[in-house]
Amino acid sequence: WAPMGITVNSVAPVIDTPMYQATRARLSPEQLTWLDSIFQLRIPLGGKPGNADSDLAPVMVFLASEMSRFITGQVFPVDGGMVMLG
Repeated sequence: WAPMGITVNSVAPVIDTPMYQATRARLSPEQLTWLDSIFQLRIPLGGKPGNADSDLAPVMVFLASEMSRFITGQVFPVDGGMVMLG
């Protein structure tokens, strides 16, 4: 598709969403403590899932814009450093 000017990229987010909040609401206090401690250990930037508006949306706008015209076939982790892709 690239020869036709079509780029294809993907985003791998770890974002706080309504579905994530609904899942949290079903957890016991002990499970919430465990989950929060895991995120604290595994997400270097902030220790919790990111915000859709301030963390994910700018990446999506960039990828949808002409600024990303020379980028294709990439995965963009928006996860606060949880997964390091090489």
